[in-house]
Amino acid sequence: MAIIDDLFTPSVSVSPSAWVPRISDDNGTPIGTSMVASRELKPGDPVTVKLIVNLSSPAVIEDIIDEEGNITLPIIGEFSLVGLTTADAERSIRKEYLDRQIYRNVEVNVISKAAQGAVEQAYSITGAIKSRGRHPIRPGMTLRQAIIAAGDVTDFAGDKIRITRNGITETFSYRKIKKGTIPDPIILHGDIIEVTD
Repeated sequence: MAIIDDLFTPSVSVSPSAWVPRISDDNGTPIGTSMVASRELKPGDPVTVKLIVNLSSPAVIEDIIDEEGNITLPIIGEFSLVGLTTADAERSIRKEYLDRQIYRNVEVNVISKAAQGAVEQAYSITGAIKSRGRHPIRPGMTLRQAIIAAGDVTDFAGDKIRITRNGITETFSYRKIKKGTIPDPIILHGDIIEVTD
């Protein structure tokens, strides 16, 4: 039995148009928060750094990590972020300002737009597909487009494709989708697609 079936409740027949993307888990934690926090920053990532010394006027720096892994901070100048998570970057920047005695107290908030985008706009695909794993998603992307973006199905793929969303699984005929005899469902963030063999 496929791994996907062990992770979710049994299949329930629900019209895809009635599916709603999950926004938070049962504890109210936004989905993907841990993934954003654990992703390492890399060259080319756009970041926003907020330096809060005075609550009424925080300094906001928007920069892109250069090819050497640096951004430019006020007074400090170039500062390396590459290989750090956003949480590590916050601690490192704060420590630098305090160690140099530039500020007696400062709060630092680092936001990686690239990490947020990756988490907010992705689907996962497994089974008889050429490129398994997480893939970026475009608004309006359909199941067929998602499969093609993942390298297309392998020679061993069967006709049935399952989409799991919020613990509900719906099965589709890929052959009928390609022929246009049934609608090609829209893929949303967090969907898990399984191509059966």
